[in-house]
Amino acid sequence: MYKIRKIKFRAFDKETEKMYCFKNQSGIKSIEFSQYGETDTIELFEFLDDGSFSFVKRKTDDIVLLQYTDLKDKNGDDIYEGDLLSGITKHNEEKFYGIEVCFSKGTIFSKGTIMCGLVPLYNCYDIEVIGNIYENKEL
Repeated sequence: MYKIRKIKFRAFDKETEKMYCFKNQSGIKSIEFSQYGETDTIELFEFLDDGSFSFVKRKTDDIVLLQYTDLKDKNGDDIYEGDLLSGITKHNEEKFYGIEVCFSKGTIFSKGTIMCGLVPLYNCYDIEVIGNIYENKEL
């Protein structure tokens, strides 16, 4: 039996350098497609202190969409593409810090200079999201 994977995204606005995700009381309202099936415009929203919403439309060139991996870290936080992780590999108990999450051929991998090549996340444990490549360039 197949597990149905949740499909959800968060968005990084290159212009304002802001991450739109529910954790920040913001998110993606809609994604508009061209007649050829390509993403054209993305409408973002955020909750304001007075209880209202603020909406902004951006061209897809100004936004980076980051897909949810359907995995959570040791704290129960969602893991998205572009997240930076720390953890331990099961194979040789090697600790890693600041490696990036990416998809490759349907498998979720971590990549970084600390390890050689790509490491499937299912071969790691004690994984924790420590930031992302857009908001935490110092990592």
